[in-house]
Amino acid sequence: VDKLENLVTKIPGIEMNMNLYRYIYPFPLDSFQIDGLSSLMSGNNVMVSTPTGSGKTIVGELAIYFALMMGLRVAYTTPLKALSNQKYQDFKNRY
Repeated sequence: VDKLENLVTKIPGIEMNMNLYRYIYPFPLDSFQIDGLSSLMSGNNVMVSTPTGSGKTIVGELAIYFALMMGLRVAYTTPLKALSNQKYQDFKNRY
């Protein structure tokens, strides 16, 4: 998170560069993930509905990165307590 905030300070406008987000993950983003982030960058709300295991969480994570670089606060929720606990551990280990 600190690295992202430092990027924004050093390179104004980088939060709007889609290529930045493409390099966060070791795999190519799917078109729906790019479309979701593009919509967020345009100021729109986004709802993603795809099958389990297709990468919906990536859209949420991209939204988190974007929000943090914009200086916003983020709340991440899930419909299941077990999934919330797992994502909490994932985020805690990553950040």
